Amino acid sequence: MSDIWGSIPLTDLLLLCDSGTWGEPSDPKEGVAVLRSTNINRWALDLNGDIAYRIVSVRDLQNKRLQKGDIIVTKSSGSPQLIGEAALFDLNDDRVFLFSNFTQRLRPNEKKVLPKYLHYFLSSPQGREVLNQMHRTTSGLRNLVISRYLEQNVPIPNPENPEKSILIQERVINRLEQYLDEHKLACRLHEKIVADTNR
Repeated sequence: MSDIWGSIPLTDLLLLCDSGTWGEPSDPKEGVAVLRSTNINRWALDLNGDIAYRIVSVRDLQNKRLQKGDIIVTKSSGSPQLIGEAALFDLNDDRVFLFSNFTQRLRPNEKKVLPKYLHYFLSSPQGREVLNQMHRTTSGLRNLVISRYLEQNVPIPNPENPEKSILIQERVINRLEQYLDEHKLACRLHEKIVADTNR
């Protein structure tokens, strides 16, 4: 029997959707790392750039700490093309990271959707179309319209059977990553051929 695909509004796939914090300037010894939109590069987490260290309240230290599987979305930026860019927080260590008030955190309900699957969708041409629509209808967009963003439909396999859906999502992820690896290999091979030809 073939898989049945449906769609679920993004808001119904989340356990949490909230804005970040900022606090007061500090340093790595006294402060806590707060990720900003500058730490999102080409839809991926980038910790090689400048990381802000801030003093925040105890409440924010508890409530704004990122967990593996969270997705950070740029919601405000001076560059409209960066609005909506998202990164998957997938670190496997105990370092503490918060997220800034210019970003939005999405925490997927992993009983319904895998974080990596959701991030791949949001960064796909189909997922970006909702951002393109916002740009076309909102002149000079500088802030993500959260209500509209959360209304977008996410394609989900077998939505009536969550356990089966998760298994299919895993297969989709594996196939996509296999394709991406093959594409990278092909690009490297092409670069080598061009370099050898120009010698």
